[in-house]
Amino acid sequence: MKDLVVRPQAHEEMIDAGRYYQSKRANLGIQFLTEVEYAFSIIAENPLAWPVLEDDIRKKVLQRFPFSILYKEYSDHIAIIAVMHLRRAPGYWRDRLDDE
Repeated sequence: MKDLVVRPQAHEEMIDAGRYYQSKRANLGIQFLTEVEYAFSIIAENPLAWPVLEDDIRKKVLQRFPFSILYKEYSDHIAIIAVMHLRRAPGYWRDRLDDE
């Protein structure tokens, strides 16, 4: 199993969404973060299980929340590129690939 590297922008998106959900209902933010962490673990176990969105970027949709995890597999690790709300402007994350 390869190591996951969560990009700073993706980490910030995850934390911001968790705070938002926590402000809406007690423990909802914790539930969101738990689901994201679970998605990270199953991505690490089987990174080829989800479809390619574009240019080797894969997309794992969360079950309960309207978010996707965008990631790219490299030879030595898996980079989490975005924790993206499904209604966010598509492609906003593309400039993050320049940092690789």
